[in-house]
Amino acid sequence: MYAAVGVQTNKIYAEANLKSEVMNVVHQKYASYQKCMNGSDRESERLNYPVLPEPISIKRL
Repeated sequence: MYAAVGVQTNKIYAEANLKSEVMNVVHQKYASYQKCMNGSDRESERLNYPVLPEPISIKRL
């Protein structure tokens, strides 16, 4: 089992069985870009907040 842990606060942001699954969960919760539809039915991306409040490291539990 792996976890995405905050470097400064040791807060666990995500847990999963594989490192790639941990990163997928983190990306879903804290995506840097979000798809949105314009008025002319055209899909675009815009910057999304919240971004992670601190650097994370992947650790084995």
